[in-house]
Amino acid sequence: MSKNKIKNEKKINDLNDNNILLESEKNSDTFKSDILNLQKISTLNRLTKYERARILGTRAAQIQNGMPPVFLEEGKIVGIPNEFKDSLKNSIDIAKLELKLKSTPLIIRRKLPSGKVDERTAQELE
Repeated sequence: MSKNKIKNEKKINDLNDNNILLESEKNSDTFKSDILNLQKISTLNRLTKYERARILGTRAAQIQNGMPPVFLEEGKIVGIPNEFKDSLKNSIDIAKLELKLKSTPLIIRRKLPSGKVDERTAQELE
């Protein structure tokens, strides 16, 4: 193996383990920019199809078991909007409407490869 390849692998291992960098590696401008770019990485502001299915299933089950639907209007909880009352036939329809209107009272927890956890409300995600 060449010295550069060993040095690059060392940098990657240090970055993955979140270890303190060696003095010789701290002087590398490109390596510093790589670290800054990786620290800014966050999860997407979109629901995956799996998160959407889990949210709808969980919320529909909660509504089916007696938890009242939550619809927000100017930050306050109100009942089901009048224009949607006729179209809502079951708990899944109510859960879909809550998700569409961004009033689902659930928090999505995403585990990152680094071991950190990203928590977002359903209102923050598209």
